[in-house]
Amino acid sequence: MDYFRTLNLSKEPFSNSPDPHFFFHSKKHLECMQKIEISLRLRRGLSVIIGDVGTGKTTLCRHLINKFAKDEKIESHLILDPHFSSPSEFLYAMAQMFGEHEPEGEISDWQLRESIKKYLLRRCVDEEKTVVLIIDEGQKIPGFCLEILREFLNYEANEYKLLQIIIFAQEEFEQTLKKYRNFTDRIDLFHILGPLSFSETRSMIRFRLESASEGRRASLFSFLALLSIYRASRGYPRRIINLCHRIILSLIIQNRSKAGWSTTESCVKRLFPEQSRQRTRLGVLTCLLLGVILFGLVTGSLTNMISREKEPPPSYVFTGEKKGMPPVIKNAATPTNAKEIILVAHTKTVKSHDKKIPDLLGQITVKRGETVGGMIEKIYGAFTMKYLRYVSEENPQIENIDLIEPGQVLRFPAIPMKISPSPLEFWWVQVTQKERLKNALQFLRNHANDALPFHIIPCWNSREGIRFIIVYKGYFPDEISARNSINELPPTLVSGAKILTKWGLDTVFFANPLSEASKEGD
Repeated sequence: MDYFRTLNLSKEPFSNSPDPHFFFHSKKHLECMQKIEISLRLRRGLSVIIGDVGTGKTTLCRHLINKFAKDEKIESHLILDPHFSSPSEFLYAMAQMFGEHEPEGEISDWQLRESIKKYLLRRCVDEEKTVVLIIDEGQKIPGFCLEILREFLNYEANEYKLLQIIIFAQEEFEQTLKKYRNFTDRIDLFHILGPLSFSETRSMIRFRLESASEGRRASLFSFLALLSIYRASRGYPRRIINLCHRIILSLIIQNRSKAGWSTTESCVKRLFPEQSRQRTRLGVLTCLLLGVILFGLVTGSLTNMISREKEPPPSYVFTGEKKGMPPVIKNAATPTNAKEIILVAHTKTVKSHDKKIPDLLGQITVKRGETVGGMIEKIYGAFTMKYLRYVSEENPQIENIDLIEPGQVLRFPAIPMKISPSPLEFWWVQVTQKERLKNALQFLRNHANDALPFHIIPCWNSREGIRFIIVYKGYFPDEISARNSINELPPTLVSGAKILTKWGLDTVFFANPLSEASKEGD
């Protein structure tokens, strides 16, 4: 809208529609998303996400669908309103959603169940897909639908459930679950979404403004305005969005470029009149308390700066190398029984020409929106509990491996694999080759929107050391089909692509290059 350009915004930053583009990865939402992804990749069956009105359930739901759409191994389906009038209506809707042809004439519930069962067996077992059913507004699900979903959860292979179900519901759904114990017993993940903290509220507002201003920093709210927004919204994303939208409109109408306390409070009174009287006295007291805290922080910082100037500089000693790490340096004055502070030198990777297999593939700095499950699948080719356990043990500094945040550094261990049959019998299309894990992963990040299936094959031999081969699609049964696939690549990648078929007898693989999920050409 043109009137938003008066504030240097290219579009509306606080729309109340669940646009995945504006999905803010708060700590709470990121933890929920990562737990869902781990349960999904392990195909554990049923996940239930509970949250009060306005906690961001629907936005998280849309973000997951958008994320799954980029994964060729996952097939997702969405039910927006699960309020069905009869079991037959629900079964019929499920059969249609799964792409089954509409039957001619009458069809029984048993026939519908069998049709759905055959579909799941074909997609999940024969084609090795993961079928996900996402249900929003789960508090509207009738009891007979829960019983049917329980039956679907009984469809399983030896190691996993065929259908993955994710239910987003309001808090009253907990009372429904208490009535259906047989269904509740099948829940693998039960997660409660809470409101945002003040810090997360500020970050969410800044993120939406930057997303709506094409990356430019847009500061439209003073600190006191942000404090007022948080107190009025109590950290609930929907209330934050509605209030910020009202404030933006007030700025445009008043031809102002920044909202302060008075502008925000005026909008709060109009949008949340029931809170305005209670907040008047509390607001003055909060500002006074905040001033005292800020004054204490400033004076405390000055005191620390003065005291540090009087301390002698620390001395450091070289302690050698640790497993899979560059040389370690520690403070010589640190007691041996105290927690060591380790400084890791950033060194360039040197090609190894000895016969020692590395213990570590590398370390990756987590980007916004990335999950531990997704990173494990990209690096090792598959997500399993074994890989999750190894990565968790390699990163003891991460308190909860289900929750990784942007900026954290994850170390990925080198886990040799036994490959059968021999990889010498097949062909690959090598797009590029990297010497460092972070560069290989960055290549996948850069081509995430291309919808092209690129895979990393980490490997090592005594001549070249560790390498990260980026291949297109997977492996091919013959050279002709591999060469034909090169024409499918973007022009910028065709010149560097080549056929790969000889690995060397001493090659050690850290991801299976013959994964059935990446097979091409049959």
